Amino acid sequence: MSKLLSIEKALEQWKADWPQAKQLWNPYVKLREPEWCLTSDLAAEEGLTGSFAMIRLTDHRIVIDMQKIVEEGIVDFGLEILAHEVGHHFYTPANLRDNAGMLSRIRWALAGIEDRTPFVANLYADLLINDNLQRTKGLNMEGVYKQINKEGETSKVWAFYMRTYEYLWKLKKGTLARSSKLLTPELDADASLATSLIRSYSREWLDGAGRYAALMYPYLMEDKEYQKGRQSFILVLDAEQAGVGGGTLSGLVGIDPEELAGIVDPRTEATGQIGKGLAGYLPGKNDNGGEGPKQRYLNPGKYIDLLKQVNPNANEQELINNYYREIALPHLVDFPSEESSPTSLSLPEGTESWDVGDSLDEIDWIETAITAPEIFPGFNTVKRVYGEDKDNDEVKVPLDVYIGIDCSGSMGNPRVRFSWPVLAATVIGLSALRAGAKVMGCLSGEPGSFMETKGFSASDKEVLTLLTSYLGTGYSFGVPRLKTPFNTPAKKKSHIVIVTDDDIFSMLDAKKNPKDTGEWESNWQIIERALKNAGGVGTLVLHSNRQWRQEEVKRLKNMGWHIYYVTNEQELLTFAAGFSKDHYHFKKEEVVMDVYSLVDYLKRCPEEFLQEVNTKSGEMSFTEILIRDTYRRVYGNFNIADSKLPAVIFMEGLDDNYLQAVHIACWLFSAEVFKGKKPLANKMSLFLFQDLPEVSAFVPYRQWLEDEDRTEEFVRLALKRCILIPDGETKEEALERLDALDTIKRNKVLQKSNNAFERIIEIRRKLEEAKAREAANVYGRE
Repeated sequence: MSKLLSIEKALEQWKADWPQAKQLWNPYVKLREPEWCLTSDLAAEEGLTGSFAMIRLTDHRIVIDMQKIVEEGIVDFGLEILAHEVGHHFYTPANLRDNAGMLSRIRWALAGIEDRTPFVANLYADLLINDNLQRTKGLNMEGVYKQINKEGETSKVWAFYMRTYEYLWKLKKGTLARSSKLLTPELDADASLATSLIRSYSREWLDGAGRYAALMYPYLMEDKEYQKGRQSFILVLDAEQAGVGGGTLSGLVGIDPEELAGIVDPRTEATGQIGKGLAGYLPGKNDNGGEGPKQRYLNPGKYIDLLKQVNPNANEQELINNYYREIALPHLVDFPSEESSPTSLSLPEGTESWDVGDSLDEIDWIETAITAPEIFPGFNTVKRVYGEDKDNDEVKVPLDVYIGIDCSGSMGNPRVRFSWPVLAATVIGLSALRAGAKVMGCLSGEPGSFMETKGFSASDKEVLTLLTSYLGTGYSFGVPRLKTPFNTPAKKKSHIVIVTDDDIFSMLDAKKNPKDTGEWESNWQIIERALKNAGGVGTLVLHSNRQWRQEEVKRLKNMGWHIYYVTNEQELLTFAAGFSKDHYHFKKEEVVMDVYSLVDYLKRCPEEFLQEVNTKSGEMSFTEILIRDTYRRVYGNFNIADSKLPAVIFMEGLDDNYLQAVHIACWLFSAEVFKGKKPLANKMSLFLFQDLPEVSAFVPYRQWLEDEDRTEEFVRLALKRCILIPDGETKEEALERLDALDTIKRNKVLQKSNNAFERIIEIRRKLEEAKAREAANVYGRE
């Protein structure tokens, strides 16, 4: 039989095994058929080299090299191998996120040899899957390894791995681990520990990943031994490149305490040595000291290495951008949001032709009849055109920001070590972009070199790419760089923020180079003109002592520059968060109201508002009329149609006590301070139809006007719903006062007290009954 016919026959057999391979894990597993590659060249085009099978987590596909299957003599193990590959998708690592988590945990246990992490992860996942298939699903995984294990003398790591399978499947020693020279007592003990680990963590396999890596560390330390071992496993490495093309995963910047807790060498657990000189027992454990805010984050270099192992094709620039973005996220301002309901009037602005495609109800029949005695739709029909006269609220426009970073030789490379200046610039830049401003970034280490964005940009990618770059030249931020955007008056006002140190004054005092024959002006003139032309605010953030260079600082302040001192780089984050909140956290002004004037106003509610509610079917009730008139007063326009107002709930059959509370609320909202506050209408609706039904169940409506505490509670409840702060109080003080008056809370406390009192009475009653029975029994015995 020709080689091609053998491959085609094998393919037919394997396709028949595919449905059963999926059902072994779960009858509902949905996976497309593998990429069946008839030749190794075609398999290589799919990314499969070395092994006869591989998985891709990016598109959830399996790739099979049928030529290699035939060459290795494993055609009869189609069900076993296919089920194994399905196991990678269904069990471990299953998806890109869990694969990244496994790699992260393993890296912590492989200090100095982190490049072997994907190799260890592949072996660990294979052990979990194969043990499940052999023991619980009855497949012949032992036979697969017997077939591919043709060499007698192999590597230590192969011997350790095969001996682990012998323990897992209770095979005779030497069945799979055939090299007697390599089977030392230490290796045997390690294989026994690996067996216990695989069984113990078969369900929570992520928690066992660090332990398994610690167990394997001695077998991978030497480069020569590792390379020899890797060659032994080349045929079965099917998941090392599983995440290729998977993009950049979020959430991996921070250090997870659970990961660190799982970095334990099973040898120390077995000997009871955990916590006793742990460093001596874990030579491969990485230093878990973090970087950045609260030392909670990975070193940027280690982060890039991890993500490159998750996705070898990942773009390093995108990774470093994402690194600082994720750390900055908790410190960014919220995305701006604003409720707006501007009043608009429709004003007629003439007519235009009505076409057949327009809505029929748009035809102005009167104007059409006036201009044409005979009407022909689409030829002489016209429609009226309307315009809007809007009453728009004033909108705050955020200023653009220029961020200049001193990137001289004294500044560290943000791709190698965590950089506080870069984080601070990221917080300001991303906050400005969130608020709708544009950002221009500039790195400068001069005399030397500089980098800057092409003007002010709205692209976070462009800004972050600039901020995370590195120069390491010169001694200070080059003041002449300000000439690029601010040599002439800017079209839009901008903030200027420069992060530097005390060397900026040497830059400002720089003299003209005698060899420079061109036109020259001092840097003091440049920095003064730049601030003036920016038309906004200028801030110099100085890593310096405030007692130094006081004369120069005074000169800068006289120009209008603000000076912010930091004594250590960590304080840059405090500055950046505060600056962003002050300039880019736009929040609608909260109206302040005199709560006690409103209390007095509420007490004067006229009896006409408290008349009995008699609703007849088909008629608008007095309550509904009051509510709609209240809305119109708040809108400041009594000509608005009912359909333009907030909805009113169906009134028939509602409790009279609640409806009277609604009348009282309408009187409160008729106060002059609410007139014309149209954005409050929807909030008032929530107070009327959500808050009042709940609280009125506990309060007779007359108490809202006659009980001092209940009157104040009513006013404060309304103000809270409308997000209005009482005059002379902070938001926290207002909430605290309302909490002290809270009727619903008080009733819950009273109910608990009553329940407790009733339980005490019941217990006493039962005790008395028990005593009576005991007395009767004693009397009977006597």
